[in-house]
Amino acid sequence: MRKAEVKHRNTVKLERLQRFLTWTAERHPEFAPKKNHQEKWFSTYLGHQPPEIGRAARLFWLGLDEPTVEANLGNADPASLIGRLLNRDLNDFSCTVDIFSVEKSLDCGPVQNLLEPEFALRIADSGSIEEFERNVDRAVEALVRDRLQVLENPFASMTDEQKARCLDRLPTKLSRLDDFAARAVDILNEVIHELRYVVELRHGEVALDMQRRIPGGQGHVLNEREVAELKEQDRQTLNAKFEMMIEEAQDFDLQLLGEKRLTEVFMMEPKKLRRTIRFAREDHREKMAFAVLLENNARFVHYHKLYAARRITRTWTALLGPTNSGKTHQAIEAMTGVEHAIYLSPLRLMALENQERIESMGVPCSLVTGEEEVIREGATHFCCTVEEYARFRHQPLDVVVIDEVQMMADSQRGCAWVDPLVSAY
Repeated sequence: MRKAEVKHRNTVKLERLQRFLTWTAERHPEFAPKKNHQEKWFSTYLGHQPPEIGRAARLFWLGLDEPTVEANLGNADPASLIGRLLNRDLNDFSCTVDIFSVEKSLDCGPVQNLLEPEFALRIADSGSIEEFERNVDRAVEALVRDRLQVLENPFASMTDEQKARCLDRLPTKLSRLDDFAARAVDILNEVIHELRYVVELRHGEVALDMQRRIPGGQGHVLNEREVAELKEQDRQTLNAKFEMMIEEAQDFDLQLLGEKRLTEVFMMEPKKLRRTIRFAREDHREKMAFAVLLENNARFVHYHKLYAARRITRTWTALLGPTNSGKTHQAIEAMTGVEHAIYLSPLRLMALENQERIESMGVPCSLVTGEEEVIREGATHFCCTVEEYARFRHQPLDVVVIDEVQMMADSQRGCAWVDPLVSAY
């Protein structure tokens, strides 16, 4: 609230208090006024004896002059605002106000709200009940105009239809005026300008039509040039993102994602977009490679039936660490503690070394590599090169040790590591 307005309200409040005190002293010589008065000074005298003092306090507080106060102390029209106030009516009252040349009816809440300083000190002094009701309308109108000052200049150049559309968004309850005021600039921009638009993105057969909208919170009423600039900036941003997506796709046909999914991916933040496109590209390549396998070898149609292990609950334990940290030693100990086990390595020398280690622990162990076989009678433990695992695929095992498992990523031999990973049981 501006300083000048605060000063004016204080002046009005004190003048009305003085008129009340003068009138009361003349009518009731025994009346003793309070020494200190709060902002709503009339409330100090509610319940005071005789009762007309409290009633008069409310009327003077609202700006009625002495003759009007005396005329309405005992026989105010119960249908008038003054009558309803004195009778403590709790129902709402309404006003029709002019909001910069557009009339709007507002529900002002309970009639007792007129006694609040925000209302009462805005109401001009009145010499009759009729004038009081006109002054109430003017006070409400002034309050509304003050809160919606942001509408004044734009309304001067808007059509009647645009003004009506804008004020249609204004809640009819005066108590929600501030809610509308907080969104008034955004509402004006929506009414004056076409904020929604479509950005067309094209690259060969790939097409996206992005529904866009200038966001709210611009802070001021936009002009046509600003609207055009905001739309152009957004188009450039989307085009740059679209080009990045096309570049990330490489030879992958983005149309395979479908329009809905492609739109969802495009709306992701850039880092996630790149990751998603990369995954889709690799997934497609795998599917195409598998399609070639199906075409050249019909048994791949039943690939999922090749490994019984896919239907068995197993536990994988990864032993990770630097060289000579004891990974293989721990794995060999796990092997020797069960009845059936196998050790798989990429090299014959590693298989031989660990076969000898197991036998030194008193456990018979056979050696099977591509170059030689050393079969121990009755042995249930084996050390093999990983490619030799195929002959054990359908043999139940308690522990399977797969050494150098990172080799599964090798483009030439990786399948030999994948085989025991998915089939051993």
